[in-house]
Amino acid sequence: MEYMQPALKVLFILAVVLVAALAFQPKSFIGHWRKLSELYGTPNSPRRITFPDEHLLVGKIWGGSFFRGRSDGAEYARFDVELDNDGLWLVYDGPAPVKCAPQLFVPGTHVRYVKDKNGQYDFLIHADKPIPLRTAAELGEAIKRKATMAPIEPS
Repeated sequence: MEYMQPALKVLFILAVVLVAALAFQPKSFIGHWRKLSELYGTPNSPRRITFPDEHLLVGKIWGGSFFRGRSDGAEYARFDVELDNDGLWLVYDGPAPVKCAPQLFVPGTHVRYVKDKNGQYDFLIHADKPIPLRTAAELGEAIKRKATMAPIEPS
């Protein structure tokens, strides 16, 4: 049986590496920001900033199945946010994206409220596949008042 121990150790290590490789999901924030900047990027700036230095979670925030509550594939980033009668302004504040618009204007009809729980508000921004956005309480409540609760249909 002693001659089997090294082989079993190797098999165990390979199994652990296989599980880790299958479970790994790289961060996809920059991909989501690029998609949003293609759709909503603008050279204009908002007139004022109502919510400076907000930390938003952009990307896949619900895990494999919708609303599982995990934050895989997403990353918090800093934004200056302005809400006006026309929509939502997001001015990116860091870490710096490469070759992306630094500010977005998302029309109010393209933001959908999903849920709020434990002081965090979840929204979907219209794109080919809707892009999730998670905010803190004060900003989330303000966006919720302006956002529609109707589902976004992929175009």
